[in-house]
Amino acid sequence: MTDKQRKQIRKLRYEGAGYKAIATELDLSLNTVKSYCRRNLLQGTGSVAAINNLVSVEKGLVCKHCGKQLQHTEGKRKKVFCGDSCRKKHWKQKKELEMIEKVEPKAVADGIAVFCAHDKIIETDSLVGNPRNPNKHPTEQIDALAKIIKRQGWRHPIVISNRSGFVVKGHGRLLAAKKLGVSEVPVDYQNYESEASEYADLMADNKIPLSTT
Repeated sequence: MTDKQRKQIRKLRYEGAGYKAIATELDLSLNTVKSYCRRNLLQGTGSVAAINNLVSVEKGLVCKHCGKQLQHTEGKRKKVFCGDSCRKKHWKQKKELEMIEKVEPKAVADGIAVFCAHDKIIETDSLVGNPRNPNKHPTEQIDALAKIIKRQGWRHPIVISNRSGFVVKGHGRLLAAKKLGVSEVPVDYQNYESEASEYADLMADNKIPLSTT
């Protein structure tokens, strides 16, 4: 897991996103996300994690950066960070996030910024999911993905097979786009030598959030 992914997990948890939605959005395993959240006081539902963090920070109970419990000395000014290292990292990350927000998108799809590499912006209704896709996305996950896309823009395209014309990667993102009611989405076209190789890639993509990093 990269430092950028750690920052994104914390940010998304504080904004109310659940474990599965974060795992799918960041292409991390569900266990990796849960493990990181347990170690960093981000357990529970996304809304609970967000509320608990805000209350704990406001009360000066935990470090504003890492979430570690703070020890205060009576009569002295209350701490905000557990040490200089966290204080510096916090302000550095804040500046980095401000810079990310200033990054110009590569395109705009029906009012939503597109930051990911893609081949084309096409109509949402023209996309067809692979009928052999066994993965089922719960409503809660689609709702969370829709909020992430609306808030952060497109960070991953929907992958389409030139061979079959079906969606290979991004079935969840397609459902989220339909949930948002957007008319356009970014897509990436890929070539497959056979139906077997296309299906293998589809299955591998389904397994990423569940078993690998």
